[in-house]
Amino acid sequence: MNMNEWFGNAPRLVIKTPATSANMGPGFDCLGMAVDLHNELWVKRLADGESSSITVEGYGAGNSETLDNLIYRTYVDAMHQIGREVVPVALHCVNRVPFARGLGSSSAAAVSGLVLAQLMSEGAFSKDDLMQMATAIDGHPDNVLPALLGGIVIGCMTEDNHVVARKMQPLQGLYAYALIPDYPLPTSKARAAMPDGYSRADVVHNLGHLGFLVASLATGNMDDLADAFSDRIHEPYRLPLMPGIQEAKEIALKNGAMAALVSGAGSTMLILSAEKKDFSETLVALEKVNAGGQLIEVPPIATGVQCYKNEMELEIWP
Repeated sequence: MNMNEWFGNAPRLVIKTPATSANMGPGFDCLGMAVDLHNELWVKRLADGESSSITVEGYGAGNSETLDNLIYRTYVDAMHQIGREVVPVALHCVNRVPFARGLGSSSAAAVSGLVLAQLMSEGAFSKDDLMQMATAIDGHPDNVLPALLGGIVIGCMTEDNHVVARKMQPLQGLYAYALIPDYPLPTSKARAAMPDGYSRADVVHNLGHLGFLVASLATGNMDDLADAFSDRIHEPYRLPLMPGIQEAKEIALKNGAMAALVSGAGSTMLILSAEKKDFSETLVALEKVNAGGQLIEVPPIATGVQCYKNEMELEIWP
């Protein structure tokens, strides 16, 4: 779709939302990172009385072009929460984040919808409002908050169900690659594979490694990261649902990766390295199980969702 043709004489209002890699190592449901792979939402404000519409290119084209689209539903719900009339809009989604691959496509949609409501309501929501609403939609903060805030975010719920979070800057010299199989893994199936309870040893293992990981990220200590990503909560139970990924992980580590971990709920594997490397051999593991895929570099980024009007960046919250 040509942007000039789609907008015509209307102001060019664009929302750009990053992909995210969540459940990082021992950080199940609480630790995630924004990466340089973005969806775009093009927005035209329509006149009162006109009907909203949505079109999609890229992932979801032909299947997500109704007003039941998560972006539009989130926008409408947010406007209703503050008692505002829903402003009719024409939306065009440029989806570069694949669906059901553990790269936060749903979170990107939810954040895009919330920011659309922020724009159409002329800034009715605070930053904290958007954090709470995004987390309520997703159920946990590890995907939505990096998409909203950027960087690497650790978040948790207080006893009164209020999300609190801290953002850390991506480490200088940290390279990230996504091995994306051509098969999906729905989050519901990935969650169903996990047990209802864990041994004390496994819980202590993850607590210790999560603390060590966050301390390493917060202090910029790259040397400790290789020992910090071990997980016993979700990855051992989800890897069997991802043909070829266990072998791909072993290949990545053999070829010098500091870590190779399930991204989100899968099926993507995130490869982290202290230097730029060629991990294309990991694709062989997918070929062995008759699965295709792609390997792309996904640099960690400090910026979350961004808005532009006629190519000038807008402030999303005060």
